[in-house]
Amino acid sequence: MEAQGIIARDEAIHNFINEKIEARNVEGREVPFCVLNLDDVCDKLLRWRQNLPRVEPFYSVGCNNTPVVLELLGALGTGFACDNEKEMEMVKNVLAPDQIIFSHTAKPESHIKYAKENGVELLAFDSVNELPTISRLVLRIAVNDHSLLRRNRKFGAEREAVENLLQRAQALGLTVIGVSFHVGSLCQDSVLYKMAIRDARLVFDQAKKLGFPMNLLDIGGGFNGKNEGPTSLEQMSIGINEALDEFFPADSGVKIIAEPGRYFVDAACTLAVNIIAKNDDGNGMFFYSVSDGIYGSMRKVCRRTRPLSADRPANPMTN
Repeated sequence: MEAQGIIARDEAIHNFINEKIEARNVEGREVPFCVLNLDDVCDKLLRWRQNLPRVEPFYSVGCNNTPVVLELLGALGTGFACDNEKEMEMVKNVLAPDQIIFSHTAKPESHIKYAKENGVELLAFDSVNELPTISRLVLRIAVNDHSLLRRNRKFGAEREAVENLLQRAQALGLTVIGVSFHVGSLCQDSVLYKMAIRDARLVFDQAKKLGFPMNLLDIGGGFNGKNEGPTSLEQMSIGINEALDEFFPADSGVKIIAEPGRYFVDAACTLAVNIIAKNDDGNGMFFYSVSDGIYGSMRKVCRRTRPLSADRPANPMTN
């Protein structure tokens, strides 16, 4: 996979890709390449700040860790949500460590040590096993999840376990500063966020009784980059803002963050691949083999395709 130029808008991207395809045909090269639209990333951040003004985005680095994406978002004032030592290493020179949250559900001790040594103090936990090794904690809770890619089976403390976790942290002299949750990737209904925010409020109240004055709420990810429709940010933000105003009003002193990933980069990349074989099954169905796939670039960069039209290139594109 080769990294190529930075292009401004869809029409320019289409023209650039066609020029590259023609040049590669002349050269006899069959190497796939990806074009990144940084304007789209900037537009997504602008939409975010317009629709969720109280929620500070911490970009989920694992969705696309291309250095220019990290540098751009860092320069524009976003934080970063990292899953491992490698991701923390990639962003540690982009912004201050207090703008990084180590949010993976399973953390090797060496990665926790790396976080401490590099000033990353904000870590999510949902298990008693993690408590002795972490000092500044965000309690991750399990919430209702009916999204396309569910997360509640992967991580999050169940409601009945919350009090025990808080008591254990208290006994160890640790500081629990907030609550996080994840409603699942590609969330289809803002009601899930509203229910999760309500549940988080209950945990805040439990923690206050135990002497933990929490001041951070992390509403996780689940946002997609669609510009319209019932799951667009504009529509989803209505329910989220209503719930935040009800359970965590602006004067509550609680900082609100989120961990959007695919929202920023899902539509920003266009992958161009070569069709290297075409087979006809005899019934009008054709099967194409291309020079990249789901175990390569499409695993992270191209999670869905866009139809080829006169004014918009397909994603991925083929030559």
